[in-house]
Amino acid sequence: MPHRHREHRSAASILFKRLSDQPLMFRFGSLGRFGFALGSVCLALGLTLGVEPLHQQPPTLLFFLAVVLTGWYAGIAAGITASLLSIFVLDWFFVKSVSTGQLDWLDVFDFVTFAGVGCLASIVEARWRTAHRSLVEVENEIAVARQIQLKLFPSESPAAPGFDIAGSCIPANATGGDFYDYLPMPSGHLGISLGDVSSHGLGPALVMALIRAYLRALGLTQFDPGTVLSEANQILCDDLEDGRFVTVLLCALHLESRQLTYCGAGHEGYVVEPSGEVITLKSTGLPLGIDSDRPCVAGPAISLQSGQVVLLMSDGIVESANDQRELFGLPRAVETVVQNRTRPAAEIVTAVLEAARAFRQPAPQTDDTTVVVIKVL
Repeated sequence: MPHRHREHRSAASILFKRLSDQPLMFRFGSLGRFGFALGSVCLALGLTLGVEPLHQQPPTLLFFLAVVLTGWYAGIAAGITASLLSIFVLDWFFVKSVSTGQLDWLDVFDFVTFAGVGCLASIVEARWRTAHRSLVEVENEIAVARQIQLKLFPSESPAAPGFDIAGSCIPANATGGDFYDYLPMPSGHLGISLGDVSSHGLGPALVMALIRAYLRALGLTQFDPGTVLSEANQILCDDLEDGRFVTVLLCALHLESRQLTYCGAGHEGYVVEPSGEVITLKSTGLPLGIDSDRPCVAGPAISLQSGQVVLLMSDGIVESANDQRELFGLPRAVETVVQNRTRPAAEIVTAVLEAARAFRQPAPQTDDTTVVVIKVL
């Protein structure tokens, strides 16, 4: 019995969906559709005879509109019925040809014209409804993809004694190609990655999920950022289509010694001193996905000191442009970090994102924006 109840409920839901895909009058059967045709013609007659300004206009105007509306909301058959009724009413009340029996070919021409317009309205409505339904399905699929992608971002900051770490990503569209992640690594290392897939949208979002999975898998057995990115590059070169690439900055933070080792595949990072001086973590290789024979090499290890802030950003921050096409730039981002250096890492991330947004407004966001902050306590 419970199974049969579920079957009945499923059948009812399918029937409701099919009915909802039809115009309103189709849900009331033939009586509703042809009643709509009769009602629209009667309304057109009442308005034409009863409203003085309309009474002075050509009488076909409202009847023509009645046929169009009937074809749109009630279908082709009802539209043809409304056309026939309109011709009959026009001849009876305004031409008097029906009462005298003087019908001519002009009535046939008018009927064909009215019926053709009614059929055209019905066909356009059906195609519009199909296109609208397809658009809604695509939007629903994109919304699901966005929810899945949001779950790929870290839900909380990693436990890292002596450090305050936070990050955030704001896609330009429903989905994006930017990502950041915290990777568990062997030998007491914590991996921190930030990447940017070329372009943005649904395609880059799929690539973003791939590279994130590769880095997580490879980072379980390797703590050298150069080795991890080199192996990831070899895999991506087989997976990516020509012209697609990924810039990645991978940092390996040794929690006990406070040493930072990094590898930049077409991506830079920055160590901001309390004074505002900046040490650039320069790119050490090509973006991933371009050349499988070019290994990624890690840069020199950096000993971090209290008060320093490691700033990782996607180019959507520094390349945020205002109405005058002026870029936000690195100096403004660094200045924002220095001004907020005493605040928690999460608030520094928010301050940088808000500063870029305020600088850009009222221009829209055109690229994904991602920021990760590693504050040394």
